[in-house]
Amino acid sequence: MRRFVEARQVAVFGANERRHHTRMVVEGARAVGFPAESVHLINPRFDTVLGLRCHPDATGLDLRDGVAVIVSAANSVVPAIEQAAAAGCRAAVVLAEGFAGRGEHGEALEQQLRQTARRLDIALLGPNTLGLTAPGFQVSLWTGDGIRRPLRPGAVSLLFQSSGMLNVVLSVASHWRLGVRLALSVGNEGGVELVEALEFAGRDEGTRTVGVYCEAIHDPHRVARALAALAAVGKPVVMLSSGRSDRSRRNALAHAGRLASGGRSWEALCRKAGVILVGDLDEFLETLFIAEYGEHFRHGGAGLVTVSGGDVGLLSDLAAEVGLDLPVPGEALRAKIAEELGAPDTVGNPLDCGGFTRTTIVRSTELLCGDDAVGIVAFRCMQPPVPTEAATTLYTELVDIVRRHGKLPVLMSRTIEPLDASWFELCARLRVPLLMSYRPALLAIRNFLAWSAGRERLVAEPPEFGALPTAVEAPPPGRLVGLADATSVVAGLGIDYVASRTCAGEDDAVDAAEAIGYPVAVKGASSTLAHKSRAGAVYLDVRGGDAIREACRGIARSMLAAGAAVEGFEIQRMLPAGPQLVLGMSVDPVCGRVVLAGRGGVDVEYGAPPLILIPPLGPREAREATEALVATGLLAGVPEADEPAYRAGLTELLAGFCRRVLDLPETVTQIDINPLILASAATVSGVSVSGATVSGASGSGGTVAGGTVSGSSVAGGTVSVDAVAVDAVVVRTP
Repeated sequence: MRRFVEARQVAVFGANERRHHTRMVVEGARAVGFPAESVHLINPRFDTVLGLRCHPDATGLDLRDGVAVIVSAANSVVPAIEQAAAAGCRAAVVLAEGFAGRGEHGEALEQQLRQTARRLDIALLGPNTLGLTAPGFQVSLWTGDGIRRPLRPGAVSLLFQSSGMLNVVLSVASHWRLGVRLALSVGNEGGVELVEALEFAGRDEGTRTVGVYCEAIHDPHRVARALAALAAVGKPVVMLSSGRSDRSRRNALAHAGRLASGGRSWEALCRKAGVILVGDLDEFLETLFIAEYGEHFRHGGAGLVTVSGGDVGLLSDLAAEVGLDLPVPGEALRAKIAEELGAPDTVGNPLDCGGFTRTTIVRSTELLCGDDAVGIVAFRCMQPPVPTEAATTLYTELVDIVRRHGKLPVLMSRTIEPLDASWFELCARLRVPLLMSYRPALLAIRNFLAWSAGRERLVAEPPEFGALPTAVEAPPPGRLVGLADATSVVAGLGIDYVASRTCAGEDDAVDAAEAIGYPVAVKGASSTLAHKSRAGAVYLDVRGGDAIREACRGIARSMLAAGAAVEGFEIQRMLPAGPQLVLGMSVDPVCGRVVLAGRGGVDVEYGAPPLILIPPLGPREAREATEALVATGLLAGVPEADEPAYRAGLTELLAGFCRRVLDLPETVTQIDINPLILASAATVSGVSVSGATVSGASGSGGTVAGGTVSGSSVAGGTVSVDAVAVDAVVVRTP
């Protein structure tokens, strides 16, 4: 990275006027103050390009500490790099497509390019990139046409895996006056990879905020550590990540030759590392904008100030929809604001100053700033297309008031209005963000507040990533193991399987039920059927011998209809009702072993999506996961006095399960436990396990780790974990 941002010479190989690439390098260098005499154009077909001398080759040029920008076709790139290296270049930007992702010839060509760069000690950016621009270093090697006006130097580094996406972001950044330190696209990552750029941003003292567009990663462990390191030193990372849909993943493979990293597991990993995840470019840009100026923000919620009753209603609705908390002023403060406005029914936050004088707006805002619960104050007052003297004076005074109270000021627009560039120049002088539309603006404020609150927790308890893989690899196919092996695996978790017996036929099933005691559950035993309840192979609350025989016959018919082998029947003791979990483990191509936790039983199909957890969990992470599960209604029906013990037990269970799944043999690739019942040990102890997947020839010999929860007082007993159904244990196919 240093070789690019510290370039002292730039040589454009294949320079020409037909396309914009050469012109953008020349104009970009001029815009950042790069010496014109240090930009060299090379193409044997022209004597001049853009009115500048064009050399036939690099012979005779002193390009020491220089960067070659190669804008010619793919088949001419390697000769150009060899020529550049001979003239003293230490780095090269390669624009051309036609490499990896474009068939066998492209793969071979990229391999040759990488080998040549390594042999000649050339740092490589690309291929398939538009380059980089670094206003903070007075270097520009950007060939895209999105920068309509010179970028404002600042502290935001933009690190992208898509040149087209970066081009449009730079276009907006140049108009909005976002302060850019460095912006680059890594292209196919033939040399510089995204993780190297992340590590560089973490070390770079001039970078305070990082924006990332991510399609795929190669070393999950290294990337996670780089992201967490940025958060630990107070540098927010705002990430837009693609690959959440099958079509998006196919596109990543097609245009850059790499497997996409999107999906819920990747998002869980990013959250663990303290990343601000956003859903689209609008949210991305507005979150970056507020993060750029949030360096000294400490704490507090959002206070909104506007001049329209309609805006108050809209902002209130949107804040509720996006999950942005608006602190309600206390009665004494609200009364003071109402008296100032002469509006006894005022909400107070959002604050409606409509129809009042500048003096009233200023005084009301100052009162709102006195609320210790408010940390950000966002305005939408007068906003003509061009800032008038009155608007400039008002906003300058409001910003000063907010800063004097130790708060973070923000300006907002209702929607993407046709505002003149002078508005953004004004905000740059005032050092405040101007957020362009209410919904993404409130999302951005919510994102920044959440990051600020979470950062202290990350510093106090840094996340662990030791179990993450160092390469992206799809797990091999697996096979279901039988019930005996599955329960053996689950037993290693410290989870007790409910009292049960496996029977060959109806008579054995009746004997087993009478030995266990009615009522019982009757389930089909089959190593080829993962989800028995869906196939009609589970009968609950069965009482009496005749009912047992009828259940066995019905299960056999259902299993045969589903194409499953009938290997017998399982008789289980019925457990009293209690909170039901689904708890499982699978192997993700990017994140390795991940844990799934959510509401179990039938709620797994119709309730809130389960959590994805990246093991191991620290105490903070386990508590946060517990609270997230409780928020889904998991403990509904539990007496209020007993909730603390259930929460403590659930926290211990999640932490233990996440810790011990990392000790499983590599052959175990999937475990599904549903339902796993939390119950009072004074009532019953036992567990239902719903499945495990193991890799290996025998499906045995693996243990699953988790923690039995005990010792917490609940209504005269203890909280214990009861498993009722093992759905699937999968092992790797030999």
